[in-house]
Amino acid sequence: MLRNLLSEAFCYCILVASTCERPVELPFDIPDPRLVVVCNFTGDAFFIVQVSKSRSALDQSPEEYIANAKVDIYQGSTFIETLELVPRGGEIRTPYYITRELKPKQGIVYTIRVEAPGFETVMAQSSVPQATEILSFNLSDITVSPAAGGALQYDYTAEISFDDTPNELNYYHLNLYQQFFAYELVEGDTFLIDSTLQTIVFSNSINNNSLLAYFSGGILFEDKAFLFNRIAIPVLVQIKPESEIIGKVYAELRTVSEEYYKFHQTLNRQQNNPGGAFTEPVIVYNNIENGHGIFAGYNASTDSVFVRR
Repeated sequence: MLRNLLSEAFCYCILVASTCERPVELPFDIPDPRLVVVCNFTGDAFFIVQVSKSRSALDQSPEEYIANAKVDIYQGSTFIETLELVPRGGEIRTPYYITRELKPKQGIVYTIRVEAPGFETVMAQSSVPQATEILSFNLSDITVSPAAGGALQYDYTAEISFDDTPNELNYYHLNLYQQFFAYELVEGDTFLIDSTLQTIVFSNSINNNSLLAYFSGGILFEDKAFLFNRIAIPVLVQIKPESEIIGKVYAELRTVSEEYYKFHQTLNRQQNNPGGAFTEPVIVYNNIENGHGIFAGYNASTDSVFVRR
């Protein structure tokens, strides 16, 4: 214990002396900024691409988006379309680029090429995989109990079976969305006035070697993780009974490309990394040649079911 305290005190003195007497010289070169390209695309929807500038780990400034890039999509070596910039403004918080004609098709390899003044040109390839059909979607073990603040808590198990392709390694991102209705009572009658969907975020307690709770919602998994192509996940949601009614649960099963899976898997590890001097850094997967980010396809099938007590 005493040795640790002395070591910490010594490090503190060194830092103070360094900052007071002369500027700290970093023992490494800060790399030149590169283009960061992010695009997760799916069938029959326009390509939407965000382009920004990379920052060093020591740079705490806000993310800088690039609004003067040229973003092109190719099919093989054949040019298809230059994306149009949608600038920041109004409800658009971050600028992005979008196709106005091209919507990706399953099984076709697309190439993205992005260039901007002062940056090295970047490229990447990916395709939309075949969708995996949801065979059944059911809820079981539904219970309702009072929660803090007058809320009602719904606990249930979401059970999903799917038509996975045998003898082939497939990757998935399963999202669940809980529907809520806002209502008003008028002379004893109930009037629904609004409907919202809440992305269900799962606890890391469900994680294992092949299944991962994603930090912004849903779970990532490989098909080898489950026997008989069936998954059962515990869900917990709460409503305000004086103003809300619970509705359906929507399931979105994304069959994703390997690059989609690896990027979001490592990004999730980075987001959950506690940090600190003795924590091993997480390198986020990247398929952007000469840059950073992700260009990855996925395909989705959906289903829904009512929450019935």
